[in-house]
Order: sequence, then structure tokens, then C-alpha cells
Amino acid sequence: MARRGRGEGNIRKRKDGRWEGSKTVGLTLAGNPKRRSVYGKTRAEVARKLEELTTQFNYGTLLEPDKRTVKAFGQQWLEMKVSGGISSKTKMDYEYELGKTDLTIGALRLQDVKPVHIREVLKRLELDQASPRTRAKVLERLNCVFTEAIALELIHKNPCAAVKFQAPPSEPIGRSLELEEVTALLAVVKGDYWEVFIRLCLNMGLRKGEALALQWADIDFKTSTVKISKSFSKFGGGGKMGPTKGRRNRVIPLPPSMAKLLLDQAEQWDFDKHPEHKKLFLIGADKPLNPSSPNHAMKKLCVKAGVKPCRVHDLRHTYGSLALRAGTPLELVSERMGHSNPTVTLNIYRHLLEDERRSHIYDIEEMLSPLAGFSKSAAVKLRSNVRTAVN
Repeated sequence: MARRGRGEGNIRKRKDGRWEGSKTVGLTLAGNPKRRSVYGKTRAEVARKLEELTTQFNYGTLLEPDKRTVKAFGQQWLEMKVSGGISSKTKMDYEYELGKTDLTIGALRLQDVKPVHIREVLKRLELDQASPRTRAKVLERLNCVFTEAIALELIHKNPCAAVKFQAPPSEPIGRSLELEEVTALLAVVKGDYWEVFIRLCLNMGLRKGEALALQWADIDFKTSTVKISKSFSKFGGGGKMGPTKGRRNRVIPLPPSMAKLLLDQAEQWDFDKHPEHKKLFLIGADKPLNPSSPNHAMKKLCVKAGVKPCRVHDLRHTYGSLALRAGTPLELVSERMGHSNPTVTLNIYRHLLEDERRSHIYDIEEMLSPLAGFSKSAAVKLRSNVRTAVN
């Protein structure tokens, strides 16, 4: 019989021909020895596994066996995100992305997943003709799930870390309207049903859902401000009221033309006699419009105004572009648009700021030129005045 090596634990050959090794790795909560077994086709393989087991135990990195599958843990992760306050649409997106992995790795134990399995997921998606963006999103979502598993000390390594997939850059689908296009669009909506909506997006940079969710109670005519605290987003065949993106509530000052337009429309509701009318929506009155309605209206308005087709979101993009071109500080534009931080705004409108940077050229000769006109006597007098002021 082969002699047992030092620290190997117990190694024996089973009746089924496989080798089994076992070793004590600490104590249970009751104080009894905790044994861990490993298996292999040869004695040498089992001895190597026991050595790895010992090393992990000594370094405190030995994992407790966990039978949770990728699908089960993914569902737990999603429930955690929902409790954290993600929107219904985001929840649907996450469910869709994680669901794409069920057939490939959903039944695998979380602790058994290797980088090769993640590659199989991407390969399966490619064979199913999933778009590059979908594949990138699925990988991103899996990365989040395994990162959470590491935080809970269920696994040591993220199998997604070794898998790289870069979706090809998509063609930009948005644009900023030119000034003449803005003029033409405002002309065709003047007095139209969609005038308030178009101006809210174009004149204040609101998102579509934020504009649809506005109620008259959100307008403060005394301070000439509007409170942005909710959003009406597409959900199923209709819409659902929820928080603003990233829950970034804000109070935005109303431009004079916007304030006048809203004040004129507010007269018909007579809020002094009927305060309950403040619950009405600016667009849609008793209930917000279907989130798809502005998209259809935008197509018709562009044709009528004779401008190139654009999305509703392009109105917000136009606001950001024009505000920065007018010299509005980046931090203020970011705050008004509800971005998480100025870096987001910078990434979106970097091309505008690059033009601005190139226009700021400082010449030391020009900066010193006012001093060149000083006469010697004037310089002496200036130094004398400085001494007097100091004394």
C-alpha cells in the first residue's frame, strides 16, 4: 500500500474505481470536526486536490459548498435590485438579459461556472443571431451577478473577468436640431395641442417621461419654477408612473416664454375655485398620454415643419447643445438635465466642448501687452502708491 504523504489526509480507492481523499477543515458550529472530500481518477490527482484544499484553508479562502444555480442566484440578485428601487422597465431589461443565459448555464452551480461557460453563452447568442448590443448587455448583467457572488464570498473569481466582448460602436441615432429647424418647429406647434410638450423638452431639456408626468401641482408660478420628481414610462402596452431616472429630482426655473405659455393655459382651469384641478396633467389632462403618442406626433410635426426626421429625445439633446454653446457652465447644464454627474454631460457633448477649448488660446505677449504701455515714471509712481498702501 502506498504510504500517505504528510498533510495529505486520508486517501483511498473506492469500489467504483475512483480515488477519494478527505481532510479535516475546521470545526462545525457544534464543535465537531468538519470533513471535506475530493475525488479523482488517480491517487496523484486526489493528492493534488487535497493540497489545494489545505492551501485554501490555511489562507482562509476555502469556500463553503453552495448548491445554488446561476438561475436561482440571478433571481435573488434581481430581487435585491428591485428592493433597491430600480424602475419596472429596468427590471424587465434585466430579466430579459438574464433569461438569455438559462439554456446555457442556468442549471449550473454558481461555484462551477468557468470562463469557458461564459464564452459558450456568447457563442449561443451569436448562433441565435442576437445583436452585438444584446450580447454585450448579457455579459454585463452576468458580470454584475458574479460580482455580487464574490461580495457574498460564494465564489473567489468572476468567470466573466477573463471574457472580453466589445460591441461595435453603433451609428449615432440622435442629433441636435439647427437653429433654423428649431424656429420652424416652434412655428408649426404654436397654438397646437403639442406646443407645451415640445417646449418642455426643447426649452427645458426634460425627458419624454418627465414631461408626460408633469401635473399642474408641480408648477409654482410664484417662484416661476417646475418640480421634476416623477416619470411616465412605457410599460407593456401602456405606461407606468415611476421615479425619475436615477431618482434625481430637481427644481428647474421656468424660462419667461414657458412661464407665460403655462400661465395662459392655467387660466382655463381656475385653480382658485377648483384646487382639485391641480391634479390634472399638463399633457393629457385627467391622465397622462401613452408614451408612444409623442413619437407619432413628432414624425408628423417634422414633416409639417419641413425639417429632417428627429426623435423626441433629440429635443432634449438640442437643449443641452444650445445651452453649452451659449456658455452655460457644464455643471449647471448637468444639474438641469438631471444627469448623475457632469462627466455624463461631458461625454455626450464632448464635441462641443472641444470646439470651445480650441477657441481659448492664450498668448503671453497679449497678456503682458498692457504693461508695455507703462512709462518709466508711471511705473515709479505705481510702486510708490503700493508702498504707501502697505505702510
